[in-house]
Amino acid sequence: MKKVLFATTALVASASFAMADVDLEGTAVMGIAGGDGMEDQFWTDIDVKFRMSGETDGGLTFGAEIDLDEADGAGSCRITDNDATNGPILINGEPVDIGPIVDSNGDTVSIQDADQVAASCSARGNSLAFDGATQGGETIFISGNFGTITMGDTDGALDWAMQEVGIGASLGDTHTSHAGYNGNAGLDILYDGQIVRYDYTFGDFSFAASALLDDDPTDGAGPNQPDNGDTVFAIGARYSANLGGVDLGLGIGYQTANNIDLIGVSADVEFAQGFRAIVNYTDMDSMVVDFGDNGGNRTVDAHWGIGLGYETGAILVSANYGRYDLTAGGEIDGYGLAVNYDLGGGASLQAGYGGGDGPDAYSFGVAMEF
Repeated sequence: MKKVLFATTALVASASFAMADVDLEGTAVMGIAGGDGMEDQFWTDIDVKFRMSGETDGGLTFGAEIDLDEADGAGSCRITDNDATNGPILINGEPVDIGPIVDSNGDTVSIQDADQVAASCSARGNSLAFDGATQGGETIFISGNFGTITMGDTDGALDWAMQEVGIGASLGDTHTSHAGYNGNAGLDILYDGQIVRYDYTFGDFSFAASALLDDDPTDGAGPNQPDNGDTVFAIGARYSANLGGVDLGLGIGYQTANNIDLIGVSADVEFAQGFRAIVNYTDMDSMVVDFGDNGGNRTVDAHWGIGLGYETGAILVSANYGRYDLTAGGEIDGYGLAVNYDLGGGASLQAGYGGGDGPDAYSFGVAMEF
């Protein structure tokens, strides 16, 4: 008999004080997706965000945001015993060796079968959004004349400064999920992802600095973190202006940890006629990038990308291309396409395609904003 454990979390939010607001917004998509390596399938997804804000008597503003799509039970899983007596444990459909687990009394126990431990599936039990030592989709900030301090699930200063080349949207981000795409996170993927960033704006210029701590000295060293405890530091700057009907955005950022130094630059130009062009480049200093099924862990010297888009009336079309130059020679690249049609009222038709090195993928459906 199959044993199943589901961990769930309930969130209750309330506000009963003056000068405070709680807003709710959401998105939903329905459609079809498929491609190489995956069967054609129906695709549905929903995302709900709570935004809370307030102001102190002294004029400081503060707020928080929780993304319930990101906080959907991370730290929990689904256990089965593979329909066999004392058979291997499956977590999310994959056989794993659980190994020793520390119980609530601090004693080490050995788990061999799902019959023994469904309750041990989650190390923390609840969604990580509600664990103060980690982030699970929440962002909290305080802002004043001094600037803004943001902590949680937020961009580091390098990512904050640079513009991604993806334009438009697609179900499951199909057009930006290809092997050549770079979301500019860099070393922000290390550790628990709980970032603190300070940013300040004066005129057309903005500046930011961020840090990401290795707050678990017992964790193992990954390919980009040979020394536990090394903090990821980053700085970034942006310039934005309207020049004769052309919206210009420039960004530059620097990020460092464990003797790896990343430097990135980007430019975003949007014309009044509906055309838009984005380019970015990152010197990745032999950082190890996990390409998954597209090549596994590979050492990368640099990445560059370009995105082009055109919007007229209710229609938006875009294309993007990205390439990683490998330290050992060769490259890994990919491209994405997106077409959006605005139906009005918060609904739109979206079609996306991603190809290049690795499997191709497509999606088509309706996206809704509430």
